Amino acid sequence: MNEKKQNISRNTFLYPSLKDLRQRRWVTLSFWIVIILGIPVWLKLAYPARYTLPLEAMSNIIQDTLSNLKMTSNVKLLHVPDQAMVVEKIQSIWNEEPMSSIYSVRIVNESVDADYFVDLANETSATHWEGRTLRLHWKKNDDTLEAANEVVNKLWDIFGSEMQEYDYRLSVLKHELSPNLPMLNEDKRVVPYSPRYHILLSLLVGEQYDHLITWPLKEAFQKHFAPVLQQLSPVAKFHVESQIQFSVDDAPVRIEPDGTKRIAFDDLPRIVNNFGKFLPPSTNADEPTIHFAIYIPSFPLQPLQLEDQTRQPIPSNSMLLPQWGSIYTVNIANSSVSALEPEQLELSFHIFARDLLLLLGASHVQSWKLNAFLLDRLMRQRIVESSMKTAESLSGLARLIRFIPNMAIPKEVQALALKTIQLLEKSREALHYNNLKLVLKYTNDAFSTSQKTLFHPSMVTMMYFPDEYKFGVYAPFFGPLLLPMIVSLLRDIRYYLKIRFKKQTHSTDESR
Repeated sequence: MNEKKQNISRNTFLYPSLKDLRQRRWVTLSFWIVIILGIPVWLKLAYPARYTLPLEAMSNIIQDTLSNLKMTSNVKLLHVPDQAMVVEKIQSIWNEEPMSSIYSVRIVNESVDADYFVDLANETSATHWEGRTLRLHWKKNDDTLEAANEVVNKLWDIFGSEMQEYDYRLSVLKHELSPNLPMLNEDKRVVPYSPRYHILLSLLVGEQYDHLITWPLKEAFQKHFAPVLQQLSPVAKFHVESQIQFSVDDAPVRIEPDGTKRIAFDDLPRIVNNFGKFLPPSTNADEPTIHFAIYIPSFPLQPLQLEDQTRQPIPSNSMLLPQWGSIYTVNIANSSVSALEPEQLELSFHIFARDLLLLLGASHVQSWKLNAFLLDRLMRQRIVESSMKTAESLSGLARLIRFIPNMAIPKEVQALALKTIQLLEKSREALHYNNLKLVLKYTNDAFSTSQKTLFHPSMVTMMYFPDEYKFGVYAPFFGPLLLPMIVSLLRDIRYYLKIRFKKQTHSTDESR
């Protein structure tokens, strides 16, 4: 009796009723419908779309940029004795000089439009620029050849260093220094390239002052510093802020036998570290900070002078700090002074304007005044630098994508990469018309866009996870869920095949 009950219960478990069977099939089918419909949705959400990039154009962008980056300046000679003969001789000698593949200077005739003029009738004792005219001081000679050679040497002193600089940058980018190319020392003073800069004007007051000292900054800034920034607007954009810091630790001072107080040249780095505690660091990597600080030492330390490497006092009483800014030391008349004089601020801003030009890459600058040639040179330097850095960014991104095939490429990255290439093409078109301002605008925009492309947040967060790592994360999650479903499906299929086999057998028996 017990064995019969066990057989009945076993048969009931193995062969459920038709109602239970249909209910179980619908449950299993609903699960599989959810899985089949959900997998595409999950794949769409879990795997971001990989848009295509012009990898071939991005890989060749450096070579294309260098082959199209060619600038030319036409120079016309004025007041030349024996005009035709001397100009022809100067042109012949000048054409034998090694020109840069990026920047070249041509001596042109009267019929050709010129970018710069060289006045050979200069009666002053020094060579100087007046607008776009170079007043060239040279020794007049009846010998045409000697006169032409001297003029060419003077012109090479003006234009040659710029051409050598571009060739050096080109050779570094190509990773192959030419043996015939002189090795130039890179100017360590220049701040890192950026289309935008943050300028922080600081007034640092010594620790022994017991009263506040102010400065009429707004009027002096608008009069003496803002015009320089306006002239430099084609080169870069500037965001200016100001601050006053009191009770600043005074610099180490050495007292000379004659009673004068000086800061030794070797102590200048200590001053920077000392003042650095009171100056906020740069918070935006895309906008480097340039510091210009006026330092008023404590009254017992005055008059305070800075000295150079030869232990001689620095006439301007200021120091330029590479890639940082400059500090100007101001001595006041008496301890009761509560504000800086306008004349003191005027002198400080002239010093800061000169140092700003040096920090931006202008070489051999003695004055704070910005002439047309110097502005053009800064724009040419920025065009070369921004174009090369943009090409490096796109080429590096192309190498990275080919090295990591599974890296996600969002639609925004595709749009930014195409926009960068379009901006470079527009800069090449503007370069044919020698419109430096428009070319620099396009190359600056191209550099900013290339940085957004290279460091796009959605791409950076996804590029380090290949498919095998994703499978290792998702397999332990989906495995336990799918195993019962697969077993149930196999069992239903087996039961269905068994029932079908029985029906076929039964129909065959009846036909017999």
